[in-house]
Amino acid sequence: MDFNYFVFLVVILTIKKYLNRLAKKKKKYEKLPDGVIKAAYEYAPSTNKKLLRECNIYTLENTDTRKMPIIIDIHGGCWVHGDKDVYDEYNSHLVKEGNVVSSLTYRTADKASLGDQIRDVFAYLNFLEENADELKISLDQVMLTGDSAGAELALVCHCINQSEEMQRVFKVKPIHFDIQAMVLTHPVCFIDQAGTIPQSQFLSKHFGVPGLQRFLYGKNYHESEEYQYSVNPTKFIDENMTFPPILLVTSEGDSTFKYQTFLLADLFDSCKIDYRIYFEQSKDAPHVFNISKPLDRLALKCNQYINDFFHTSLLSQ
Repeated sequence: MDFNYFVFLVVILTIKKYLNRLAKKKKKYEKLPDGVIKAAYEYAPSTNKKLLRECNIYTLENTDTRKMPIIIDIHGGCWVHGDKDVYDEYNSHLVKEGNVVSSLTYRTADKASLGDQIRDVFAYLNFLEENADELKISLDQVMLTGDSAGAELALVCHCINQSEEMQRVFKVKPIHFDIQAMVLTHPVCFIDQAGTIPQSQFLSKHFGVPGLQRFLYGKNYHESEEYQYSVNPTKFIDENMTFPPILLVTSEGDSTFKYQTFLLADLFDSCKIDYRIYFEQSKDAPHVFNISKPLDRLALKCNQYINDFFHTSLLSQ
């Protein structure tokens, strides 16, 4: 292992430990709101007891969930942190707004590749489709959402689902239900730029950018077909693909990654993909502000906009 990559690993695993501590502390004091029910299911066999491939379905008690729209939420966390429970508070808020919500645990990048994460997402989506009746959910009205790294997974999986070639490369089975709306919150979709360190071009070039790509795809990442089809949206968005209405969410306070949202917006413009941007101008709104603290004032405003966007998109179809 070369020195530069060793340094990158130390940094990324330190970030993972920090995020894990924050999540553990938050869960200690967090509980579901009255009336919200959370049920867990195994969507694929798990070889590691410490990382079960499970999903949650959040519902409101005493409601007919078969008649309600569903939000499928793919969590972020730098591809290295998070699970199906990490956004309990956020998902519960969306349930209170009249939705069924589902989330998943996928393997993290310190134990698996980005391709493995994509396979986990498809296994989860296949599980929802094949077991919708038993789960008492409807897939007639679906919003797909993800934040940060989860937004990248949401977008690339939507594109893979429309490409037999990419399905072959990633070894996944497509789903057959439609996505009526997509919300990409603080998306980090340009992986080949995501390791950029704004304060240092040197550290970006020699540590951050190559380190992240090797971390997600392996040592010889440039030779990988999975890399070629997922490292950058210009590689996996095809002019023949279709997209539902898309909402991009970012904020002035996201000093590290907001540029990624505008890169994606520029690409959507060039591809004539329908989208809109929710831009929170307050510097007090950091990366994924509306998800990490969903009951804060700025978050409530943003999340109401997201819910309205989803339901307006449903009415227009």
